[in-house]
Amino acid sequence: MKRRCACWVLVATLSGCGASTTPISDASSDRPAPSDAAVDARADAAVLGCANNSECPATMLCQFEAGCGETRGVCTDRSCLALPVASEFCSCDGRTLQAGACRPDQPFRSMGACSDGGADASADSSTRFGCGASQCESSSQLCESPRGPGACPRFDGGPCPPGCPGCPSLPPPTCAPIPAECAATPTCECVSRALCGSPAGARCEGNSSTGISVACLSA
Repeated sequence: MKRRCACWVLVATLSGCGASTTPISDASSDRPAPSDAAVDARADAAVLGCANNSECPATMLCQFEAGCGETRGVCTDRSCLALPVASEFCSCDGRTLQAGACRPDQPFRSMGACSDGGADASADSSTRFGCGASQCESSSQLCESPRGPGACPRFDGGPCPPGCPGCPSLPPPTCAPIPAECAATPTCECVSRALCGSPAGARCEGNSSTGISVACLSA
């Protein structure tokens, strides 16, 4: 009889302990799960890339690597917008883009301002020709040398203008648009007359196929 009572006491004690046990809540279950659309958008951006900012999630930007052959950028974090940096990029159509620390959301030729007067980097290389450190587009541009000082002063006549004997050299030639009046049929005669006053006042070579290089002989 005593042994049976002891068993009932043990059962009652275990039942009481179980009744007072409180399960521990999982805090992570209270967090809202990201929507399927947001997850899909981030996954698509990572796999497929982007053509511009509109194809990225609201918290991301589309950024391209340098190179006019690039057709897709990558969606990246927007934190670059907060960096106190001013940058310039040369676009593939020859425009200098002003930007911050973020790269452009379009294909671009290189970092830094364009230095070739706006030659289109996407043009066929067979239509381009050398001009100093640049490449000009023969159908729309010419290679123009900077003008010299004209008459050089005596050696003791004051400042020494660039281009005079013994003075600093002139800057290198650069690409410039073909004058409007010569655009239909670019020739050395037309370009020399438009830029230098007359063919006699210019040193010019080339044609519309090979590219025109011109230097006016007087200031």
